[in-house]
Amino acid sequence: MLSTISRLLLAQGSYARQSLRFLYHGTPATVGKYATEQFTYIKSAIENNQIDWEDIKNNLLSIQGGINQKNVDAVLFKFMIYNKKYDAARSFGQHLKSSNNEVSLGSLNGLLSLYYELGKENNLSKEEKLDILNIYNYLHDKYKVLDFLTCEHLLHALCVINEWSKAIKLLDDINLSSKPSHSAYSIVIATLFRNNKKKMAMEFIQKSVNNKRGLQDIAYDAWIDYILRKYKQNDTKAKYLNEIVGSAYPVNKT
Repeated sequence: MLSTISRLLLAQGSYARQSLRFLYHGTPATVGKYATEQFTYIKSAIENNQIDWEDIKNNLLSIQGGINQKNVDAVLFKFMIYNKKYDAARSFGQHLKSSNNEVSLGSLNGLLSLYYELGKENNLSKEEKLDILNIYNYLHDKYKVLDFLTCEHLLHALCVINEWSKAIKLLDDINLSSKPSHSAYSIVIATLFRNNKKKMAMEFIQKSVNNKRGLQDIAYDAWIDYILRKYKQNDTKAKYLNEIVGSAYPVNKT
C-alpha cells in the first residue's frame, strides 16, 4: 500500500494526486494501482466537445479501479468541479436530471457544490435557483433530518441565492449531531450582511466564537461591504471599521 501511494505522489501532474484525494478513504489496496488510469480517462473524455455521458460512464467503469457503479456520478461531479470544468459539470447535471433514474444523494451534493461555485462569481439562472429550492424541498421531504455533509452542501448553495432563513434552519440541523464548519458559519454570516441583517449576523458571529469556529475572509469581506454600503460619512465608516479591527473574533484562513 505504501509503495503504491508513494508512486502516485511522485507521479508527474496533478491527476495522480487527485486520485488519492477522491478514492483513498476505505478503498482496497489494489485501487491505487489503477486510479490514475480512471482519472486520466475522465480528463481526456470531458475535453471532447461531443460528450456522451453514458459512453463515458460505461468506458470508465470498464477500467479497473475505485470508481464503481455506486459512486461514479458523484466522483465525476467532484472531479469536474475540482478542475473547474463547470460547463461539463452543468452538462452532466442536465444528463442526470433528464434520465429516468433517481439521482443519488452523492450526485445531488455534487450538483449543489456546482451551483455554489458558479454562484460565487455570477448570478445563477432562474432554473438553477429553482433547482436548489427543489432539491431543498425534496431532501427534507425524503430524509426529514439531513446528514452533516448534505446540510453543508445545501447550506452553501442556498446562501448564493440569498435564502438565508433556510440556511439557518440547516445550521440547526447540523447542531443536532455536530458543530457547523468554519465555512458554514462564515457563508451564513456573509449572506446576512449582504441582505442587511446586521443584528442576526452579529448573533451568529457570537455563536461561531462560542463554537470555536473562526470566521473566514468571506464573512469579514461582507461585513466591510455592509459598512461601506450602509454609512455615508467617512468618520462613521471609520468608526465601524475600527470595531472590526479591534474585535477579538478569530480568523480561519481555510
